[in-house]
Amino acid sequence: MFQEPAPMYQHLKTPRIVVGIACLLSLIGGLQAQTSDPTLMLPEGVPDPLERTNRMIWEFNRVANRYLGRPVGRAYRFLVRQPVRKRVSNVASNLTYPKRFVNNTLTGNWSGARDETYRFLLNSTVGVGGVFHASDHWDIPQSNLGFGDTLSHYGMGPGIYLVLPLLGPTNVRDGVGRVGDRALDPLAYFPDLRYARTAFGVNTFSDRIETIDRFTESEPDAYQNTKAIYDYRQRRDAPRLLGGPQHEPSLETMKVIYVRLRDPKFPERREDATIKLQFSGKRLDYTYWLQKHPAPVVYVLPGLAAHRLSSPSIALAEMAYRKGLSVVVLSSAYHSEFIHAASSTALPGHTPTDSMDVHRAILEIDRQLRDRHRGRLGKRAVMGYSMGAFHALTIAAAEQPAYPETGFWRYIAISPPVRLTYAADQLDSFYNAPLAWPENERLALIDNTFLKAVRLSSGPPPNPQSAPPFNSIESRFLVGYVFRTALRDIIFASQSLNNLGILETPLRDGHRQEAYAEIAQYSFKDYFEQFAARYFYAQDMIRSQRQLGQVNDLRNYAGALANNPRTRVIINRNDFITSRNDIRWLQRTFRGDRLTMFSKGGHLGNLGSDQVRQAVEAHLEDLLDITSSK
Repeated sequence: MFQEPAPMYQHLKTPRIVVGIACLLSLIGGLQAQTSDPTLMLPEGVPDPLERTNRMIWEFNRVANRYLGRPVGRAYRFLVRQPVRKRVSNVASNLTYPKRFVNNTLTGNWSGARDETYRFLLNSTVGVGGVFHASDHWDIPQSNLGFGDTLSHYGMGPGIYLVLPLLGPTNVRDGVGRVGDRALDPLAYFPDLRYARTAFGVNTFSDRIETIDRFTESEPDAYQNTKAIYDYRQRRDAPRLLGGPQHEPSLETMKVIYVRLRDPKFPERREDATIKLQFSGKRLDYTYWLQKHPAPVVYVLPGLAAHRLSSPSIALAEMAYRKGLSVVVLSSAYHSEFIHAASSTALPGHTPTDSMDVHRAILEIDRQLRDRHRGRLGKRAVMGYSMGAFHALTIAAAEQPAYPETGFWRYIAISPPVRLTYAADQLDSFYNAPLAWPENERLALIDNTFLKAVRLSSGPPPNPQSAPPFNSIESRFLVGYVFRTALRDIIFASQSLNNLGILETPLRDGHRQEAYAEIAQYSFKDYFEQFAARYFYAQDMIRSQRQLGQVNDLRNYAGALANNPRTRVIINRNDFITSRNDIRWLQRTFRGDRLTMFSKGGHLGNLGSDQVRQAVEAHLEDLLDITSSK
């Protein structure tokens, strides 16, 4: 039986000292439910008066995709190989020519109607009925307009947001447009070919089902995020390109989207499992890949509020697996999945407790896997990125030789923050970057920034070597907005589990708009000062906000980290969540080959680069060498 790691964390807690009345009054004053930063107003999204119904249909679609669509898609891909699926997709696209021709004509896009006619004739003749898209060799542009575009051209607004059973997101205008498109589908007039439509649908769906499944499972609120993206994808206007200086760290951070898998089928080979945790009595999901032979096992800890199936988590899992290690991935201690199942407090934010919960969850999962797969799991390692890296290092700082069965043979931390208070301030300042714009133009410029970001992500992959087309305000705001969305999910998940009474809006899963609007007023600084500090003070876990800052500061564990030779850190010098003093502290604490530093990359922006991949693999290979020598 494994020892409980709880005793190891006692020395991490700052001693409870008697504080002055002034300090106590300062804490109480800081616990008032007020936001500390100016409120940044965002553009109103698509109207969603049917949110409760839409969410019910969304959940039905999610379950159908998971338990019906995913098995069907996998079976279809096994039976019909990719080259054949591509030809079937070409034929299906060629048959929708009437829709494109008519809608280009109705909108007065005569060149589009002409080009679509040229493409259809070439693909139908030289391309053998559309099996091959011969028109691509002549570089004839596509103009894929539907009836929804025609309705928009003549002034019809999008209307309210809708989620259709099995078909997914749309709005009133595009929903009506689907009816018009159906009327222009040649297959609709040949009853004997009604199964061809189903075959074309399965063919298209099969290549996307894994991505859809991972997205809906990994996002704390995939419904809300999909709605926001769809709102901008259905826009017909083009975004403006703004001038101005650029901000290199945030632009490089945005390149984390370039993280790619060496094997696109790697996520499909995962095993998803559930364990009933002894210390919480609740069930926690986790994901793993086991080598067929005995091998060390690496536990991957994701970034802030990230899920175990997020792209960086899967990418790191693949790196470890390709080096010959088995891999297990948990969701972040700040993700709703972990908060509801494994958190021993009402909300995350007290690092010694958060790390202890993560550590205990790992040990119980490790025990379950060793019981089920005897002889296949060797020495343990833990690898985290961003907040997961922070937790990996605090677990390393708590390691005690007296309990070797609870320790790890390697701790790899990629882009860890050093001080959570500093990181929080940076993220808040990024989110508030648009306050530098004139007030009368601010909403329009923010709206343009969102539109540009969605268009960029929806198009062909840009050159990773080129800078995204955003100026300093835009790039900082987009990075800050992504993290602020994570904060929204943290607050909603934690307060749904244990409402501290700070939020005035009722928290209901089926209707979140009003709660989200109130939560949007709170910054990261507000979270730590008003939510976390209030709770941990009431639990007698801290005596002041300063003490909360201390337990969330790696520098408090400098001695333990410096004396633990099994720790490895990979960091970028221009990571905006670490100050220059933090970088110098890392250099003093992790000497020699224990610290790998790159000059650029922002926060995780170079995670998909060959250089970072090689650094990670070197530490994993070193783990294999250590394990084989013991």
